[in-house]
Amino acid sequence: MEAINNIFQINKINMDIGKVIDIKDCKRGYILKGVANHEVKYKNEKPVKGHYMIFYNDLDVYDFQGAMITSTDYNGSNVVMKKEHFFQKNDNGDPFSTVFNNSHLVKAKLHKFHLMGEFIYVGLLTPEGIAFMEELLDDLPLVTWEKYLQNN
Repeated sequence: MEAINNIFQINKINMDIGKVIDIKDCKRGYILKGVANHEVKYKNEKPVKGHYMIFYNDLDVYDFQGAMITSTDYNGSNVVMKKEHFFQKNDNGDPFSTVFNNSHLVKAKLHKFHLMGEFIYVGLLTPEGIAFMEELLDDLPLVTWEKYLQNN
């Protein structure tokens, strides 16, 4: 566990919060915001916002496996997270823009395609948060969001 903590401290220092990140530079536990996914959209005259993704593994230098964070427990299938799963600040004391806020993890290992657009680094899971995510997702197959919705 100490080695994992040391790796995260190094990565926390070197990453700029709120900046576009190349997928090849991502590490497990980075919380990402899709630029196009977070453009304001409206459904029935109500604003709809995108969800944050947690980087899980790369598939190549463009696509990656990710986990989705949401604020709802959709039909009892999403799993509530804890405040301890999220770092609040980086090592420089700068606050992350994405921290625990009634956060739930969608039980799906999602294929995120480079065609979905750029991603911004906005947060980081703690080693406890990464272990939580791994326990839920390690044995799940990789699926697209559309396939996940069909099955749930």
